[in-house]
Amino acid sequence: MKRTPVKKKSAKAGMRQLWQKIAVAAAVVLLIGLGGRWLISKRYTNERLALAAYSAPVASGTMGDDATSNELLKEFEEGHHLFQNGDYDGAATLFSSFLDTMTKNPEAFDPLTKKFYVENARWSLLMAQFAEGKIPEDRMLKVLGILAQSPSNDYAQKAKKLTKDLESVWR
Repeated sequence: MKRTPVKKKSAKAGMRQLWQKIAVAAAVVLLIGLGGRWLISKRYTNERLALAAYSAPVASGTMGDDATSNELLKEFEEGHHLFQNGDYDGAATLFSSFLDTMTKNPEAFDPLTKKFYVENARWSLLMAQFAEGKIPEDRMLKVLGILAQSPSNDYAQKAKKLTKDLESVWR
């Protein structure tokens, strides 16, 4: 019985194979890491964060029966309609106009109704501007900090959550 000689690998060949395996493993880890980072960062864009924090009110005609109230309600609802359809600039314009008109007519609404609509319009205006990229992140964090410190504001908890998301390591 003849034995075939076993070829021994040279030390250089063994090291080369080891380095090739290490290089392939490193490339795979790098691709997975970068791909994962990219996918996760897509969840934390201004628009996605604004959409997650956005709060569409239940439509109701509780503002009153006069012409000013009805026009305000239509403007408010149209602003929300535009926001929900991705027209953040148009929504911001309507929310801003709504707030200006509310300021000019302070006696037109009872305090509770006024608080609801004003807080929602301010929050929605902030979300629309943020989604459009019109508010720098540092300014946004300051505004959210002020809102979060106001327990009487209906959006204090949402402000805290959005602050946490903005400060996420994935952004």
